[in-house]
Amino acid sequence: MDQGAARLVERRDLLKLVGGAAAAATLLPPAAAIGHMRPRRGGSLKHIGVEPPTFDPQATVAYQTQLMSSFVRRTLFKFVNGASYGPSDFTLVPDLATRAAVSKDGRVYTITLRKGVRWEARPPVNGRELVASDVKYSMERALRKSPYAHLLGRVEGIETPDPHTVRVTLAEAFAPFLHNQAEPWSCILPPEIEDRMGDFKSAESLLGCGPFVLERYEPGLKAVFARNPRYYAKGLPYLDRVEWLFVHDRATQLSLYRAGQVDVPFHDARVPRADVGSFKRSNPAYPVVVWDWLANRTLAFRTDKAPWSDPRVRQAFSLAIDRKKWVAQHLEGQGWEDPGPVPAPMREWKLPTRELGDGARWLQHDPALARKMLAAAGFPHGMRVKCTNWPGYGAD
Repeated sequence: MDQGAARLVERRDLLKLVGGAAAAATLLPPAAAIGHMRPRRGGSLKHIGVEPPTFDPQATVAYQTQLMSSFVRRTLFKFVNGASYGPSDFTLVPDLATRAAVSKDGRVYTITLRKGVRWEARPPVNGRELVASDVKYSMERALRKSPYAHLLGRVEGIETPDPHTVRVTLAEAFAPFLHNQAEPWSCILPPEIEDRMGDFKSAESLLGCGPFVLERYEPGLKAVFARNPRYYAKGLPYLDRVEWLFVHDRATQLSLYRAGQVDVPFHDARVPRADVGSFKRSNPAYPVVVWDWLANRTLAFRTDKAPWSDPRVRQAFSLAIDRKKWVAQHLEGQGWEDPGPVPAPMREWKLPTRELGDGARWLQHDPALARKMLAAAGFPHGMRVKCTNWPGYGAD
């Protein structure tokens, strides 16, 4: 694939990204070139990636694992993506399943699988068809092992009345059940892998029925994915190969991108805000596009224990936060004063602060009132608290 075609695939990938209370920047090809591009078969995409701590998507919350898994493994449903959809559009479309019928009481889901989907043509599955027992095995394993198991609701039973039908019964209606079947941790796994290897921790276990197959894994260096000729979506993917490069240094990532040695400069294509100005100067033909993240900066409290069990303390803490300053300093002005819990980009679901009723007053920055609230709660001289900062996704 020539450089222009590689950039097209990059843009298609970028349009799938959704992101929150902060804005993110990414790089696109020159606007004039985009309009004349058409996808064509062939070529390799060199993509800065992240190395996973494990290859088991149900044993971790690590996004590194979910990203690499998604090249190879598939889910029952997926979310719409593309230029015509907004960042908060989570409309489901078929993937390994073609439809799902829900009982009137919302407890029973009857899922119809796509026929003719086949696993990779290598041991231990040897290209056999994906069937309902694979889905039952994967769901039951997720319920036992996944940190996200609670997002499936209280499952009472999973039945397989025929090879292409799965019936899931919940203890009570659970609205997010079907949407969570589109998350990468709920991908469908073949039981033969665990039977042979004991788990899904190693790269050898990364076997699926998705658009790519793992061709090579070089720990600490890269993973190489090749087009899966047995993928059910005929004609896709366009690419022959993806090189997922484990380059950790941010300056090196951007240098490789500027030099044309990689096609995507970060695992989700973001460019640090601090680097946007220099990139515009060195690559003026490439526009920088800003999109909204579906993420909030949050603070959590142990409300079951003092002092956070006292609402006056929590209200005082909220009054002490200067949200305007937070956006200006920590987000470089590219964000929103977002009261949550619904992320700012989900505008159709979110109420503005002025419509939050009496609770809106606790979202103002008022240090004087915060001190009065603390004094009323028994802390006339203020208080010192121990905070724990989440360092990011790790092995668990």
